[in-house]
Amino acid sequence: MGFMIAAIVPFIIISDRIESVAPFIITLAGIPTFISVFIIKFRPLIFGGIALRISALIARFWGNEISAFAVSLALFTGYLLPGYMLKRKVDHENV
Repeated sequence: MGFMIAAIVPFIIISDRIESVAPFIITLAGIPTFISVFIIKFRPLIFGGIALRISALIARFWGNEISAFAVSLALFTGYLLPGYMLKRKVDHENV
């Protein structure tokens, strides 16, 4: 419930400046990533969460041209890489 409120409030506040939404989206994606780290204790997910935070800073301070690249980089390094690494680890443990 708190995460939902934290996700909606920034969009209401900055609705007039839609170009600055990308850093908020990346930051909000990083919050559950860090929570997942404490639940499943998987180290690459820590680096994924850090990559999400760094990408949010890049998207915020380097402008709109870089923000699309920062979002795609954040999703790749924050979700896809740790997800594939976790799947590989689970597959090797089950063999």
